[in-house]
Formats: sequence, C-alpha cells, structure tokens
Amino acid sequence: MDRNEIPPPIQSMSISDPDHLAAALLDAQVEYLRLGPEPFVATLTAIDLGPVRLQIAADHAHISRGSVASDRFVLMVGLNLTEERALLNGVQIRQRDVVHLGPGAPVTARIVAPIEWGALSIRADAMQAALPAESIPQDEKFLLHQDCAAHSALAGLMREAGIMARRDPARFSLSSVRKAMAEDALRFSMAAVGHPPWMDASFRAVQRRVALVRQMEAFLASRMHEPVYSEDLQQALGVPMLTLHNAVVALHGMSVHRYLRLRRLHLARA
Repeated sequence: MDRNEIPPPIQSMSISDPDHLAAALLDAQVEYLRLGPEPFVATLTAIDLGPVRLQIAADHAHISRGSVASDRFVLMVGLNLTEERALLNGVQIRQRDVVHLGPGAPVTARIVAPIEWGALSIRADAMQAALPAESIPQDEKFLLHQDCAAHSALAGLMREAGIMARRDPARFSLSSVRKAMAEDALRFSMAAVGHPPWMDASFRAVQRRVALVRQMEAFLASRMHEPVYSEDLQQALGVPMLTLHNAVVALHGMSVHRYLRLRRLHLARA
C-alpha cells in the first residue's frame, strides 16, 4: 500500500433498530424513541477525514435526545427537508438552516416523517483556533443560522461524500482526497458560522426551554427504574407544571404525560 493510502475511513450501514443507530452515531451520545409502530428504517454513512468527520443519514419518524461530545463542535443541515418535518431543540428547521452545536450541547429532535440529514463535526481545538470565541457557541449551547447562504455548499459536500462512499469508497484511501475534502468542509463551515445567528428574545426563550427539559431528563435518568409522575417533576424542578408542559410540547411535540408513557414503553423494550 502506498504511504499516502490507508484503509477507507468509512462506515456505511442499513439499520432497522433505533438503538443500533444511536450506538453507531459519532461524536454524540443520543437515545432514540420510536413515534409509532411502523418499522424503523435508517441508513448511515460516516466518513473520518481527521479533524473533520462527516455523517450522512436517512431515518424514520422518531424522537431523539442526547448531547454532543465534549471535544467537538457539530454543524447539522437538512438534505431533503420539507416544512414541518424536523424540530431540533424546539426550533422548526427549514431547508436552508444550519444548526451549530457547541461541545456538550443538547440534541433533542422530533422527526415526524422520513428525512435525510447531514452532520459535520470538527475538533473543538480546530474550531476555537479558527474563529473568535464570540462567533461560536459556548459549551452546552447552540446557535441557529437561518436561511444560511452556505447551506447549499455544506449540503452539496455531504451529498457528494455520501455518493463517493457508496460508489467508490477506495478513493478515501488517498490522503489527497481526504485532505481536499476536509479543507472544503472547514471552508464551508467557516462560511456558515459567519452567517449572523438568530439571537432575539424568542431564541433566548428557546434556550430556557431546552435547559428546563435537560433538567427533566437528568431527573428521569436518576429515577430510571422507578415510576415518575408529573407531581414528582414539578417538585424536583421547582417550576409550575404549565411551564414544564409548555417546554416539553415545544421540544417533543407532546404533553408531559404522553412523553412519560413513551419513555416507559422504550424502557420496557430495552
């Protein structure tokens, strides 16, 4: 093997179990909950380019929750979004939006129909060296770049990488190919991050709802094998039930009671 070649740094898989998809995702710890009885069908292609990793996925209706790895920034884009399909951290994501997640940032999604999405993760040290601190999300925070001009370049890169991984994966063995694609990924990412983020009062309200639901999830994790009722949540979190209800509806699209039932069903299947 040429010294500039390595085994193709690619994983491609078809997945029929949401838990298997959650385990296969890179640079985030995520749990999937089914939204309905229909079979879960997903595909995932992961490509390691060194400082940059690409993931291109298609998946089925679900709720997911989790967080980004503590040493990574992640940019997420929809690849075939139509209106009202994808809710991420309580925000309706549209076709030209780019979501920028900081290290440890929450990833809470509600997907109501099959979608295709892409994620580009960058080592935190590389991102922090390239951009001033005010241009990137703080730890455990996220930014939304709406109607972002760089979306098409990022999405095009991910589609091209996914096609190459399926048709000619050996090309990724060449260091020149990996280097060129990583440079393109970083350049397009910098352009996306340079687009002004959504930062008005309504976005700050989104951040507060996300923080409250994360507190709820932490409490539920501490009582994983015990029954939990709305009164327990109200007492533990110290907020009115209506406030918690509104936050859960905003992020998960359902009431607290329905979410608790869905979670119990998931635990019963695990």
